[in-house]
Amino acid sequence: MRSDARLPLTPYRGKRLLDVAAAGGGLLILSPFLLLLALLIRWSDHGPALFRQRRVGLGGREFRIWKFRTMIQDADRLGSALTGHRDPRITPVGRWLRRFKLDELPQLVNVLRGEMSLVGPRPEVPKYVATYSLADRAVLDLRPGLTDPTSLLLWNEAELLAASPTPELLYVRRLLPWKIAAALRYAGQASLASDVAVVAATILGRPGLLRLAGIDVGPPPRRTSACRRRTNDGLDEAARLRAVYAQYAQDDAVRSRWGDSPGNRLMLEERDAAVAGLLRKAGWLPYRGGRVLEVGCGAGRNLALLASLGVPVTALHGVDLMPDRVAQARTRLPGAWLECADATALPFEAGEFEVVLLFTVMSSILGPRRRSTAGGGGATGDPAGRARRRRRGLV
Repeated sequence: MRSDARLPLTPYRGKRLLDVAAAGGGLLILSPFLLLLALLIRWSDHGPALFRQRRVGLGGREFRIWKFRTMIQDADRLGSALTGHRDPRITPVGRWLRRFKLDELPQLVNVLRGEMSLVGPRPEVPKYVATYSLADRAVLDLRPGLTDPTSLLLWNEAELLAASPTPELLYVRRLLPWKIAAALRYAGQASLASDVAVVAATILGRPGLLRLAGIDVGPPPRRTSACRRRTNDGLDEAARLRAVYAQYAQDDAVRSRWGDSPGNRLMLEERDAAVAGLLRKAGWLPYRGGRVLEVGCGAGRNLALLASLGVPVTALHGVDLMPDRVAQARTRLPGAWLECADATALPFEAGEFEVVLLFTVMSSILGPRRRSTAGGGGATGDPAGRARRRRRGLV
């Protein structure tokens, strides 16, 4: 064995030198253009031009990543860390910046400081890193990057998330595991030539250059029936509500915080009315006793709706995969039973609940839905007799 042979996760010689030279030169050459973009963002909605967010880097150490702000102010506090293709929090200028990946250019500062590399796995927010398995944590031995093959091959990630009724679950269960596996696979074959090819493919927007350079990290996840929006009688109403919401949110996003905007309030009020109407139609309301379980309770808004309609808080039970959402639900509904758990391994017996609910966990409205299999969204309930027969098919 050669004495200079490197381990698969050890960066090749000269990688840091390449990062410093490229990042320093890029900042120097692009500084007028970066200043112009910053002024454009400031002019568009009078907010800050730059956005900082906590990410997890090399060795599991947290750092602040820099980006041009593409969303309304405080958007990270008003919704999911994931951004769908039509997320109403994105500003008009931000949508253009995202289209050409220009919002990532300030990360050249992170590269220059040694927190990131030009090419490497994209850094994740702490809450998603907390879901890593022991094997997945090997990716933390790599310095995160400005771009990598997964960013090029999974170019339609925002569309996949927007099309899924459970975007966070799709990301944690399918997209993130593939990203980690692909990043580790690329690290084993990375070289100066391959990194240059990845950077060139990113600048030119040509993922096909990866194949020409001999870079193979496996095929990305594709859109499946579990991700597609189902056609049912709830979607026509949902489309109308989305159109009304978008009309208001487009103006409110510029003038007001999203959570306090009339557009957001209108969307939530109409959504609550639609859900309550479906529950009454199904005979679940008015409440007649028994316990209620919601699978994918999120921040507890649907359970809070039930409480406002006369369901005792002590009868409300919810489970969700995301710890931060469960924490929000506990703050909103003190006294309710709320746990962070996988819907495939609920800590309950089959006949314990009068009603079992499955709502979509998207922040944007998809409308109430009828019964669906695991992976779909919707609102589903069963009286006590049917719950015993159907519960295993719902989770």
